[in-house]
Amino acid sequence: MLTYQLQDRTFCLKQGEKFTFPNKLVIKIVLAPTAQFGVENLDPSLDPGFSGDRHAKTTFVGSEANLHFYLNIGQHVLSVKNIQKPLNVVLDSPEQSLKCSGNEIILTTECRDIKELVKIITDLHYNLPIILNLEFFDPPIVKQTSGKLGNVDFTWDMLFVTGDFKVTTLESQEKLVVNAFNRFPMFTNGANRRLLNALQYFHVACRLEATGNSPWEFMSESVLNYCKVLQIMFGEKRDEVREGLKKLGYEETEIEGIFMPIMILRDYFDVGHPSLVILEFKQLQILYRYLEKIQSQFRELIMKVFAQLQKDTNRNKYDLDAALQPDKQEQRKFDAIISNIKKSMDKTSGISKKSLT
Repeated sequence: MLTYQLQDRTFCLKQGEKFTFPNKLVIKIVLAPTAQFGVENLDPSLDPGFSGDRHAKTTFVGSEANLHFYLNIGQHVLSVKNIQKPLNVVLDSPEQSLKCSGNEIILTTECRDIKELVKIITDLHYNLPIILNLEFFDPPIVKQTSGKLGNVDFTWDMLFVTGDFKVTTLESQEKLVVNAFNRFPMFTNGANRRLLNALQYFHVACRLEATGNSPWEFMSESVLNYCKVLQIMFGEKRDEVREGLKKLGYEETEIEGIFMPIMILRDYFDVGHPSLVILEFKQLQILYRYLEKIQSQFRELIMKVFAQLQKDTNRNKYDLDAALQPDKQEQRKFDAIISNIKKSMDKTSGISKKSLT
């Protein structure tokens, strides 16, 4: 379930302080979007975007709400003001106390050792938001996790944070636009359909990494789309992909070390199929380092395909047998799916109409 999100984290303390056990433990997670918890977002760093709450679609009776439609992208959001008061819920048990104070969830309990501390904070950080999501209209995300053990304050942060940045010039950026303009005619009238689809899958993978609460939130879905890039251009099977990459000049070590892991991850490790397996933590950290660089590797791959196309007299080489319409068997399956969906929607619509009369 969390194959691509279990980054190495550490407890950050003030200099000179250390944990002592057993001790009283208080953990606090800060959630967003904030409006559904009865909190106006006055801190844009908490959830930057439309009026503070980027995806907010919850308001309260008596509050001031403005609905914004963005017709170009099909998005709608609420900006909420004058909320009367934040949520205040307390659930006590002999073992612990759970409190919701606005958009802050606070757990208080006794903690015996560091292993128990890691288990408690991991459960709260990863599990509670997905359980809350079943009840709340806006999907909750964690923006910060911190706490106090005895008299020692701490935050729970990633041990390693890496990022790629680009320093450029106006002229260089303008040249990139010219490159894109020059490639645009290569896709008119259905030409180079496979390459166009590969660009779409690559774009989705990049968007998933950019728009998540962290680069890792949708990483399994990004891996799935990277795999689609390979398969739409070269074929479904690994040997077909290997052969296509060889023709582009990739060495065997590059093929097996860069691209084949994506296909194996898709087939076996919580991407194309669900998984309950908890993989070895140290191995996961190696996997994360690999995935941090994979976007640039696929960008370079697609650039090589463009360069090859410009050399080839047969510009539709990467269309292969791509058909713009499904075959008869695919169409029958799709017809059956749409028929079942329509029957279900009609039935549900009929129930809704009866309940209104």
